[in-house]
Amino acid sequence: MVDWSEIEKLQADFQKTQNTHNLQKFSERNCVEILVKLQEMNLLTVLHTIDGKEYITPNHLKKEIKDELFIHHGRISLVELQQLLNVDFSHIESKCKELVKSDRHIQIIYGQLIEDSYLDRLAEEINDNLQSVGFVKIAEVSKESDLPGEFLIPELVSRMGSKIKGQIDEHNNDVIFTDAYLARQKALIRGMLSAATKPTNLQVLTTTHGLSVHLVHSLLDTLLQEGRVNGQITGGRSEKALFHPSIYTQTQDNWIESFYKQNNYIEYQAVSKLGISDAKSYLKKKFANRNALFLNTVCMSMSWKDRVTATLEETFADNENENEWINVMCLLPSSLSFEDGNQLIQSIFREKSKDKMAEKYVIYADTIVTNANFAQSCLKFFQGLINEKAHAASKKSSILALTEQERKEYLSSTSLESTTKRGAKKDDRRKKAVEITYSSKKGNEGGGSNSGTGTREVKTRGKDKKRMKWAKEHDTGGESKSSKSESAEIFMNHDEIVEVLTEKLGDCPEEVLQQVAEKLMKPLQQTYQTTLHSVFLTISKTPDSTTHTKQSRNVQLKQAEEELMMMWNKARLYFDGVQLFEADDNIKSNLEKYLIKSVGLDVANKIFLLNTTDNMTDIDTSVQLTGEMRIKIISLSPDNIKQHLTKLNSSINGKSFDMLMECVKAATTACGIMLRQNDKKKDRLVIHGNRKSLLEQMDKESGNPAMVLHLASSIIFQSVFGCMLHAPGRHVPDVLDKLESSLERDVYSTLMKSQDLIQQKMILEQKDEHEVDEVRVEELNCEMQEVSNQIRELAVTTKKKK
Repeated sequence: MVDWSEIEKLQADFQKTQNTHNLQKFSERNCVEILVKLQEMNLLTVLHTIDGKEYITPNHLKKEIKDELFIHHGRISLVELQQLLNVDFSHIESKCKELVKSDRHIQIIYGQLIEDSYLDRLAEEINDNLQSVGFVKIAEVSKESDLPGEFLIPELVSRMGSKIKGQIDEHNNDVIFTDAYLARQKALIRGMLSAATKPTNLQVLTTTHGLSVHLVHSLLDTLLQEGRVNGQITGGRSEKALFHPSIYTQTQDNWIESFYKQNNYIEYQAVSKLGISDAKSYLKKKFANRNALFLNTVCMSMSWKDRVTATLEETFADNENENEWINVMCLLPSSLSFEDGNQLIQSIFREKSKDKMAEKYVIYADTIVTNANFAQSCLKFFQGLINEKAHAASKKSSILALTEQERKEYLSSTSLESTTKRGAKKDDRRKKAVEITYSSKKGNEGGGSNSGTGTREVKTRGKDKKRMKWAKEHDTGGESKSSKSESAEIFMNHDEIVEVLTEKLGDCPEEVLQQVAEKLMKPLQQTYQTTLHSVFLTISKTPDSTTHTKQSRNVQLKQAEEELMMMWNKARLYFDGVQLFEADDNIKSNLEKYLIKSVGLDVANKIFLLNTTDNMTDIDTSVQLTGEMRIKIISLSPDNIKQHLTKLNSSINGKSFDMLMECVKAATTACGIMLRQNDKKKDRLVIHGNRKSLLEQMDKESGNPAMVLHLASSIIFQSVFGCMLHAPGRHVPDVLDKLESSLERDVYSTLMKSQDLIQQKMILEQKDEHEVDEVRVEELNCEMQEVSNQIRELAVTTKKKK
């Protein structure tokens, strides 16, 4: 063990060494080199200051950081530390992280070194403010202290009860309250809601009195659980939450219960006026234990359903009452809608499904119930009219059905007409003679031997007049005859059937008569056709009719041949227009197929009808021929015609109009029908007649801009290219593209504008009803009509661009 004397000896030696003067000194450069060498040998660890004048050890840097943290009351920024200690920021940051790992009371938050002592002082400051005001918002504390809320909340919660005398809201962690403040707020809410007699919006309550929404909901839940406030909350914790006092709810329930007991029904609208948002769901919940019926607009007792059921069974108990009807709405309260009445009837039918009640009755106009045989029983009202009209139609259709006296009158009228025609022909000859004289004189005056040519010109003009007369008869009369024959086939239209039913069933509602008329149209037409067919058969079997059968057949054949020739010329001229689309094979092919399926089909059907014979009694030639009917005609035709008709029938389904032309010529030749050769002058008459027909149709369709554009494009195409065109509506853009280079710019722009407007309206019509802009639709209609009027004028005046 060392004694005190040795210590004193060492102390003396140390004192002597300190008092001794240095014999050698190191320069600053040598010191630096020594330190660098020691660092390279890992014998010394030091840090440079930023200015390079000082060295500092890591432990000393930690000590200085702790000292600065203490001086700044437990909070300092790392950037500020770097400026104070004059050390590189990376060294400051690394040493601060080491301090945080070694000391749990220190932490780095957003580039700041914070000690728990700072947070304790902050909590004390918050507590002082809390006790004076009653509540503190953490958002304001975060803003003042420049610290994030997610850091402050757990730190303040951990000091709740020790440093901070208060509590934090469970539903809103942003606010700290004192118990006294909560008591005051609770008393205020209890007082306001206890005095409420109608639904109160909690959002208005919080805004008026400056309360927190989340706090109000928390305190109100506590008050409702304690029974200090009577009522219920709807709308959850949203801004639209409502408090319904118990007295208000009781008043509602009493009114609803009283009204339902007195009337056995209640309207959803009346319940909604009481302040109940979803009236139907509310009544379903309230009347869950009652046998109630929930319709579209009302909730009603089953007693109404039983009353309607009993009335139906009593009225239709006797099957003889086939023309009886009941309006169920007359048995129900006036406040019910037609949808409610229909729902009630359907409910009765579903309940009585075992008794097949729905099969015994028919519902018209949603709420009117009739016997199942109601519509069928109305057929008897038309039987006399069917017989009368069938006999009248048979007399109009054929001379064979006329009496002897009527035949004489008919023959005398026809002979008179032929005499008149012969007289007219004489007058024409006189006019022709005048024209011959005038033309021959004119030829002689011109020099040369042109008298012969003048005569030939007159003959050609005479033929032209005949052709013009023939074309006019077929352009105007042909369509009227076909329309008359088609209209004669219909027994009665819808409005005429309604008139007869109104006369027979005067007090029946018009909606019922309209629907019954729709049901009766088809059976009435079938009955009429059957009756008409039987009348024709009866007349044809009479002895008088056999004499004139061949003559009538010849007249019909001649008329049909003329119609066929007219139809064939039109088809041929239409094909000339299709040929102009050679640049686009796809468009040309589509137009050619459309021509075959429309006009070509009519030509083929006419040839098939000309080959029907008297023994083909089961073929109805008054209707449009179908594929099955054409095959049946082929099977019943002679062998020399059958092959040509088969090829013609196949060409209808083909894609080549040239093939159809060949088949038509072959079939007509085999059938003994001569198709006249092409005549350019007659073709011009047909083209002119087609233009006139299109213009008349365009005037009739003036209210339909799409149809006006379709017809106008065909008319302008004919005016520009001199060819008729038969194209569907979907090819109108292609027709306009073809016309672009041949029209003036303003004319083409007007046509394209109309097309764009039509496309815009079609796009709007494809949208849902709630998405359609009615104002835009109205503007489009007005603009389309204005442009349509311009197009109608252009169709008449437009010619090919020079």
